Amino acid sequence: MPIVTSYFINLALSYNRQFFGVESKDQWELLDLWVNFQRKHEYNSPHNHKGALSFVIWCRVPFDIEDEMRAVNSRNTTSPCAANFAFLYTQADGKLDMENIPVDRRFEGMICVFLATIYHTVYPFTTSDEYRVSISENLAPKSQ
Repeated sequence: MPIVTSYFINLALSYNRQFFGVESKDQWELLDLWVNFQRKHEYNSPHNHKGALSFVIWCRVPFDIEDEMRAVNSRNTTSPCAANFAFLYTQADGKLDMENIPVDRRFEGMICVFLATIYHTVYPFTTSDEYRVSISENLAPKSQ
């Protein structure tokens, strides 16, 4: 576990430096680390996490997004989002918006780092009977 924790703490420091221009002197700690196994038709409803930063690593994604978008539940929709990972946020005018990330097998091995407080969701897939597998983690600065 120390190798995994060290890796993600270094990612947290890099993220803080890149997006906020700050060299963090804070010590970070791992709050949670878990593995998600999702079957066909399962989803993760909109939620956020505790801590400061969250990560998702896509380990196994058993489908192509093009096949998902051609599936019955996606055809003829105005906002196709089958199988996507999506961030939900409020625009300046108060309207709710969504940023869809069309995750498919090309995302295997990729890591997404985001603020833990951002609401996000994972839409169901329908074109494979295999598990979608990802690893998630939350980090926070240590309390002094």
